[in-house]
Amino acid sequence: MDAKKRYCKQAIPITTIVSDVFGKMGISRGTEHRIVFDAWDSIVPPKFKNKCRALSFRNGRFIVEVKSAPLMQELKCFRQSEFVMLLNQEIKFNSNNQSLIVNKIEFKSN
Repeated sequence: MDAKKRYCKQAIPITTIVSDVFGKMGISRGTEHRIVFDAWDSIVPPKFKNKCRALSFRNGRFIVEVKSAPLMQELKCFRQSEFVMLLNQEIKFNSNNQSLIVNKIEFKSN
């Protein structure tokens, strides 16, 4: 029985492969951050601009820092799904990027 020949003698980490694929598509982690953060800046109401700050975006999870506990509860309980929908609409409209999706927003106090 013939031994199977491997095309690549050394294993390549999946993170490297995914990074290369996204790079060829023109999407990198920095690009994703910029797109999501810009979308957040354009949809957040003016009364919340000084009280909320985008911190991180990774694997569909967007983290926003909120300065006051009452505001955090309002955003978390009543406005979270609204902001997810608005973010995804803004991302698709402004960047024409169909593969970048915000699945969840987490509000954290500072």
